[in-house]
Amino acid sequence: MGANQLQEFFREKKARATPEDVDWAAKRDAWINAVGNLYDVIEKSYLAGTLDSVTIDRGRMKGVTEPFIGDYSIPEMALTVGNEMVLFSPKAAQVVGAAGRMDVRGDRGEATIVRQPGDRWALIISRTPKLQLVELNEETFLDMLRSVMR
Repeated sequence: MGANQLQEFFREKKARATPEDVDWAAKRDAWINAVGNLYDVIEKSYLAGTLDSVTIDRGRMKGVTEPFIGDYSIPEMALTVGNEMVLFSPKAAQVVGAAGRMDVRGDRGEATIVRQPGDRWALIISRTPKLQLVELNEETFLDMLRSVMR
């Protein structure tokens, strides 16, 4: 492809793009709400009946900067069991192949949860040779905790 073809390609792309194509504020707000909803499911469903064994802290705020969306704050969630903590830390709303990504870190390692269409959440179980996801539910949540905790 010559420089002229590339320049024409870019010119066409720019001419078709309008500021109204994506409501970035709405995308950011939907991401923040989805994270809050996930925390609610974890706390009120997955951890129901165990709240005397675990401390939940949803008061941490994390600053995130994303292209087009800009700077915003989003809550992290920390689960503390005894002297061990697992941190749920939202990474970004804009990720390839998903509507958001959250990293989960514990003493033994990390896991990644992604937001799927329809506000469904999935756990990444393998990235190579092919991306493999499994629905996040009580069973896979427990498996994830076992993999990241001592």
